[in-house]
Amino acid sequence: MSRIIEKTLNALPTILNQGLETVNYGAHLKTLCHSVLNIDSKYDEEQYIKNEIKYLKEKLNQPDVTSNCLRESLLCCLFCHILSYDVSFSFIHAIKLIQGSIVDKTIGYVLVRCFLNENHELVVLLINSIQKDIKSSNVLEVRLGLIAACSLINTEMIPAVLPLVVDRLNHPKVFIRKKALACLYRFLVISPNSVQHIEDKFRHALTDKDLGVVWSALYLFYHLIQKNAEPYKDLVDSLIHIQGQVINRQIVSEYDYKHIPAPWLQILILKILALLGQGDHETSRKIYPVLAETLQKCETNQEISFAIVDECIITIATVAAQTELLEDATKLVGKFLKSTSKNLQYLGLCSLTKLTILQKSCAAAHQMSIIGCLEDTDNTIKLKTFDLLGVMTNSNNVKVICTRMLSFLTDNTDQSVQETIATKMVDLMIEFSPQMEWFIEVIISTLEILNTRLGNKFVNQIQHKIKRDVSQRADGKETVINLFLAVLQTECKPLPDPVVKVASWVLGEYYKNTTGSSSTHRSADQLTQLLVRHYCQPIGDMTRFYILSAVIKLLPSCHDHEALLTEFNNYHAMCRIENITASLIQKFKELQLLISNKELIKKTSSDITRDTMDFTMSFLDEFVCEALENGAKPYLPGYLRKSQPPVLEETKSLFAGLKMEAYRSDYSALSSSPPASGQAGQTSHAGQDGLWVSRSPVGSSGSGASTAPSNIRDTAVLNPTSVKKVWSKEGYKKSESAKTLTEENLTATSSHDNKTSSCRPSSSEDDKRQDLAKALFEGLS
Repeated sequence: MSRIIEKTLNALPTILNQGLETVNYGAHLKTLCHSVLNIDSKYDEEQYIKNEIKYLKEKLNQPDVTSNCLRESLLCCLFCHILSYDVSFSFIHAIKLIQGSIVDKTIGYVLVRCFLNENHELVVLLINSIQKDIKSSNVLEVRLGLIAACSLINTEMIPAVLPLVVDRLNHPKVFIRKKALACLYRFLVISPNSVQHIEDKFRHALTDKDLGVVWSALYLFYHLIQKNAEPYKDLVDSLIHIQGQVINRQIVSEYDYKHIPAPWLQILILKILALLGQGDHETSRKIYPVLAETLQKCETNQEISFAIVDECIITIATVAAQTELLEDATKLVGKFLKSTSKNLQYLGLCSLTKLTILQKSCAAAHQMSIIGCLEDTDNTIKLKTFDLLGVMTNSNNVKVICTRMLSFLTDNTDQSVQETIATKMVDLMIEFSPQMEWFIEVIISTLEILNTRLGNKFVNQIQHKIKRDVSQRADGKETVINLFLAVLQTECKPLPDPVVKVASWVLGEYYKNTTGSSSTHRSADQLTQLLVRHYCQPIGDMTRFYILSAVIKLLPSCHDHEALLTEFNNYHAMCRIENITASLIQKFKELQLLISNKELIKKTSSDITRDTMDFTMSFLDEFVCEALENGAKPYLPGYLRKSQPPVLEETKSLFAGLKMEAYRSDYSALSSSPPASGQAGQTSHAGQDGLWVSRSPVGSSGSGASTAPSNIRDTAVLNPTSVKKVWSKEGYKKSESAKTLTEENLTATSSHDNKTSSCRPSSSEDDKRQDLAKALFEGLS
């Protein structure tokens, strides 16, 4: 194609008698480019371009402007358009330029494609020109018309040019047939229904004698097969035949790249075969021979051959592959993993992951290569290796794999990487952890490393896992309580919020079922004192909500209720909690109500199970009957409420008693008695409920309209007691418990990640790597 165009362009000066070689235009464009490049400020550039646009506008409006001058002016307008300046006045001149000679037409189409889009209002003026050029006998005009149709024709205009484009599929020139298929591909993307009736034309293009035309037709079928592969199952034989011709070098050599025949065509055919063979055993059996032959022919060390092998492996993993194909693919993956290129190593890990999903033993063939990737200094390689380890995890090697992940998590500070590894790690432990004690120990170490936002994501998953393990063990409740008691008794540093949440949930959920057991070694009063101590730590309101919920559940087993309430009140008075959430206020109210009413505590002491729950809420019958007697309307289901028209008068009466003013900024509702007005400067103190609010007084100008309560201070005081101290004179204080646990676990399974590429590893290091490989690949058959 390129040779034909080159010869045609070389012959244009003679054929068209235009004397193109003697035409000298572009001096003004060069001056414009150099002037803009030499301008130092944006303001000077804007002033210069505005003057230039004014000059170009006057020049284009001249009635006797020459063709060379018109082309040069439009090119200058294009330069200004690229700089994001408005040159809409030149659009119509670019459209007029298309009506000229072949040179003007070429420049005009280029300008129009840069200026306009398919939805521009001026595109309508191009329809006649595009139709005329596509029907032309000049191949250059046909080519320009097809290129313009690809870029500028929208859905509404497709019927006007579609028959002309289809007719060009039979053109004797190869590059015209290719451009016609490219144009049809564009129509297929923007309006699939408009070309459904010409699929037979696409199939006929697959039999074209030129490989480039066949290649263009394959993109059409790839797009169609991605939507629905079932109608195109009969193309498998044709695709296999084309792939066989390519790999056996029965095509022209101009498609070779580094002595590999048409590599991108091979990749495209493999993608299509993968879609056609997915979930179809009969079609897959036809594909097996060509996949094996393609793998056999791609044994060179060229990078493009690695791309073909990678696509073969993806196809093998997609179709119902044979064992022999999996073995061949597994052997070739070793070339990826042993390469010095990080990109090839990454591709090898991706391919091996896909193969391991199908057959676990595929990963066992590359044990030492995987260990090397696990010890690589590149975090991207490590992350992809952890993806592979996650696929090959079982109950035998989950401890070793999670320990390696925890070590990587400790050394990495990138939050996105931490979130990825922690999510994978928690999922693996929940699915494969053999012991509840090990799971709780490792999960606590993980939560200590993560920040609060990441850790809170796993609280519900951890609760479900603990609930499942406790139900499967006779001593599960006592075991899990003792484990979390040991965690809560830690006095060296404040615990992370997620750990406190899970521990509080465990104590509240299971202690009432272990009362009388000697294994817990703690009374309910001691547990509540322990929870109150953590309640006073700098933690979030939701964590305090968990603690209050646990304390409420422990109340039936406690004896000194008043002392417990006093502890909470003293803490609130000392710490001056501000901006507390409504849910925490409600939970504290519930605690006060229970302590003041012993009968309610007795009612909550009985075990409530799903079998004893009253889902009909019959305990509300008395209240409902009383409300109906007082004139309340009966309850209507949702579908009946939607079918009834709204009543405006009743709707207005619903909002008659609502208060529309802004709420007060304090929490005075928590006090048992309302504060006296006019005492905004009084010393702050805790209310009867024990919740402290410290805010600036409102309206304290002495006008008598002040609404500030008496328990509010004049000025807000900075409270540094809730700030976690993580800096010292020596520097940042790191968490030691997680590192200690990690190092203890790693000594039994693997060595530290030391890169020894410059020297030969010692025998002891080789032994450690062998032991690590044995532990990682245990249980893989």
